[in-house]
Amino acid sequence: MADRPINMEAVSKCREKLRGIGGDELVLEASVVVGAFALFTKVVDATGRKEDPFVLKIIHTVFFVMKYKATFKYGFAAIFAFLWCQTS
Repeated sequence: MADRPINMEAVSKCREKLRGIGGDELVLEASVVVGAFALFTKVVDATGRKEDPFVLKIIHTVFFVMKYKATFKYGFAAIFAFLWCQTS
């Protein structure tokens, strides 16, 4: 949990360490991730909503396909090539 009020000196030190590792781009990317997390947390806390199992299944499927996209592509290409050779 974050300390309240937020210790801006500690935040500045962390930001400078991050900038030293990856430059301004990494600071921006980290800021976007933290901001998005904070936004979703506030919405969930305010509405009391839980995740929808159907939406979670869709998200899981999308990420699964993205992760194994190359495998699927080459697998379908191999099947197509095999079937095409069988008909020739």
